[in-house]
Amino acid sequence: MSLIFREGVMLSIAPVLAYVTAWMFEIGYAEFYGISFELIEIDLKATIISMLICLVTLLPFLAFTCLFLYLGFLNRSRKSRWWALQLMFVWFSSISLYISSFDSMIAWVGLVLSLFFMAISFLRVAWMARSVGWDEAFTKAADGERIRNFEGPPPKPSAPTASQTLISVTALLGSVLIACLMIKGIGGRAAMIKTAFPTLAIDGKSYVVLAGYGDRFVLGGISDGHFDGNTLVIPKNSEKIMNLKAVYYESLYSKK
Repeated sequence: MSLIFREGVMLSIAPVLAYVTAWMFEIGYAEFYGISFELIEIDLKATIISMLICLVTLLPFLAFTCLFLYLGFLNRSRKSRWWALQLMFVWFSSISLYISSFDSMIAWVGLVLSLFFMAISFLRVAWMARSVGWDEAFTKAADGERIRNFEGPPPKPSAPTASQTLISVTALLGSVLIACLMIKGIGGRAAMIKTAFPTLAIDGKSYVVLAGYGDRFVLGGISDGHFDGNTLVIPKNSEKIMNLKAVYYESLYSKK
């Protein structure tokens, strides 16, 4: 019965997660080009595309997170928890990279610095291991970080207190917020690297189709091969849509 209940809950939550993922992805994409969020409409095509892009983009982070959680929380070895401590700053830096659409110099510098300090810590252990061996070197490194050794069987779970429940709920809400911001960042990155756009001319001016929501196209004006910041919304059955063709742009968006 509990298995059926869990499967039922997952089946009921899955469509909501898919919709929220597609919504946050489209928000990131629309924000990059200055498209009003009120125009966003989520359909099956948008959901499938956004889910696939997010899955491929988040796969390295999810694998790294599983490794981090295993070393830090599921493994009782002090050596593993020492490694988790070194990876913690890399993990946080990776989150900031996703949130910033991989376009923040501060986030990249933070990742490089966290990798640099992790390498320094490992080199210190390797230097000690030359004389005392790897096990003793990791033991001394764990002592230096005040990582305690867990002995005996794990404690039996007990009913959570009110403060523990509050902390758990806060952590869950914070994780959901961070996940939404990361998906939004992926949407922004997708907008940055997109190069192929359907292009048409209206009243002698070139436009590209930035997005299609429901029965409307959101067009972006083109000037000197770059998006000029102007948008135009027209119905998909408009008579103005003539000679629509795909054009590749080296860099549609130009930072000013």
